[in-house]
Amino acid sequence: MGQMPAQPDLGDLAAANDLGLFDSGLGAARAPGSAYTAIVGDVFFGQGQLQFQQAATLVPGTITYTGLLANSFVPTSFSSEFISFSVNEPLNSPTVNQWSVTQPGGPTGTATLEGFDGETGLAVVSVTVPTLIPERKPPVIVDVPSPAGLGRTKIAENNSPFPVDRVFFNYNYYHNALQGPGPFGRRRNIGPNRYLFGLEKTFLDGDGSIEVRAPLASTLNSDQSLDGSGDIVHGEFGNMMLTLKLALWRTERFILAGGLGLTIPTADDVRVFDPSSPTPLVRIRNDAVHLGPYLAVQYRPGRFLWQFWVQTDVDPWGNGVILNLPQQPTQTGRLQDQTMLLISTVFGYAVFRSSTDGAGRLGLTRVTPAIELHQTSSLQSADFITAGDLVLGNFANNFDILNLTIATHFQFFNRGTITPAYVVPLTQKDNRFFDGELGVQANWRY
Repeated sequence: MGQMPAQPDLGDLAAANDLGLFDSGLGAARAPGSAYTAIVGDVFFGQGQLQFQQAATLVPGTITYTGLLANSFVPTSFSSEFISFSVNEPLNSPTVNQWSVTQPGGPTGTATLEGFDGETGLAVVSVTVPTLIPERKPPVIVDVPSPAGLGRTKIAENNSPFPVDRVFFNYNYYHNALQGPGPFGRRRNIGPNRYLFGLEKTFLDGDGSIEVRAPLASTLNSDQSLDGSGDIVHGEFGNMMLTLKLALWRTERFILAGGLGLTIPTADDVRVFDPSSPTPLVRIRNDAVHLGPYLAVQYRPGRFLWQFWVQTDVDPWGNGVILNLPQQPTQTGRLQDQTMLLISTVFGYAVFRSSTDGAGRLGLTRVTPAIELHQTSSLQSADFITAGDLVLGNFANNFDILNLTIATHFQFFNRGTITPAYVVPLTQKDNRFFDGELGVQANWRY
């Protein structure tokens, strides 16, 4: 008797469906099909600081001076940090503990002997002057957003090595990502809310795609004041990004892609005002065009998923800076963003999948939990602009950030995905740009 034909292995069929083999007649793995899973991402960075040393002002006050003992008599002259005083009356009587003093070029004040310290050999004298003495104020520190205002855009965020026709949306909340002025001169933490709308369109029969991203956020106002007045948080439109993606090599389970991201300066300039003048003290023009070459790979045997991304972010020209400091001519310069290296990897496993489109409850066709690691490193020191008592730049300077992302991809009808995620920083202090991130991403392939 002849042998019965072998029955198809439904597990193999499901695996083939995972690879998108039934989604297109153009060849194996031509389109991602139900295997399309985007990496979530993690990063928010791009804030600098302006430190401005205010000029010393004249205020009434009391100075305590410590002088050497001289035969149990107070010295005949003494000085503070700013002013020298001389004693007008003889100090040869230990019973006299108060004398008049003269501020050079100013009126007379009073010096009072507070006591002697026999162990140290010092006399303590307090001086009160009915005039004004210089008092140096502490420097004013203003948290300045980058001209992008929303942090740089990372190509791997909500992306896959597969070129695909899709529309997508990102929402991210970053807890304590920024700082701004608060009440009573204190600084307060600010959690930006960022929104991103995107569109990707394929060409070359699905071997390439062009993507556009448009971000906006509730974040630090692009207009800031030295005294913290005005709206600290404001709605801001960020820099748009265009990304070219090309599938360089692919098999049934593997794809290697590469391309270039181009960030376009569409956000507002950053301005810092001194409340006493309508002219910005500092203006950072949004001129920079960032280049982001990248490579990405994905390997997906059956239910398992692995992706790896490596990208650099380069600012070739920098942003123009205009300074209008008090009693100084207008000065100009350029502030160049640091070159960044961004590495991301994701491991996922489909714990649920449906063999037919929409067969699951509510159209659910796949559930894939995933864990991601993201490394972001500066490849050069930060630029600073110094002019008189003003310093502008990224005081965090060099940094290496490592973040962990935990996500679950819910896929519907083999076309749409909704992905909630949470990001945990694994580094501390200067290598920690926020305390936690909550994100939701949505994709719809057309």
